[in-house]
Amino acid sequence: MELARKVYVEVQAQFDTDGNVWPLSIRWEDGTKYPVERVLDIRRAASFKAGGTGMRYLVQIGRHRSYIWREQDDRWFVEAKVDT
Repeated sequence: MELARKVYVEVQAQFDTDGNVWPLSIRWEDGTKYPVERVLDIRRAASFKAGGTGMRYLVQIGRHRSYIWREQDDRWFVEAKVDT
């Protein structure tokens, strides 16, 4: 299994009247902001690579698809590769 570390990120999100949360952009730890073009899937899931659970969002950012998690305390994280 590929090693990963949990990286907490800043997420700009939209909340609708039904209580649904939609991520609009992600700010990486170096300050780069990535717009979320589409949310492709939302489900409760665990991060087996970095540890942790929460609502997992499969998002489209440019040509790439990536997972982001929203934990119960409303903090957001991504799995980042560990340099070996």
